[in-house]
Amino acid sequence: MCGGIVTALALSTGDRSAAERFLFNLLYHAGRITTYALLGLLAGLAVRAGVLDEFRSWAKWLFLAANLLVLLMGLFTVIGIRSLGISALDG
Repeated sequence: MCGGIVTALALSTGDRSAAERFLFNLLYHAGRITTYALLGLLAGLAVRAGVLDEFRSWAKWLFLAANLLVLLMGLFTVIGIRSLGISALDG
């Protein structure tokens, strides 16, 4: 999920020394991993406290909707929307 951000930031640090780029990447990835770990901790604590029990009834529908969205995004990438003249694979 962070690939685009990393690429953009890596291109912006092209004129720096290797040590500066290494430190930048180290701090970026440490922050990213820490953020994901804390979000996982918060989700785990919410489940353990029973906060999410009321959402179980419609979780399967949310899961289905998210998967359909991923499929539609994949189809859009491959096929594009020809009627609008949009294709994600066009150069």
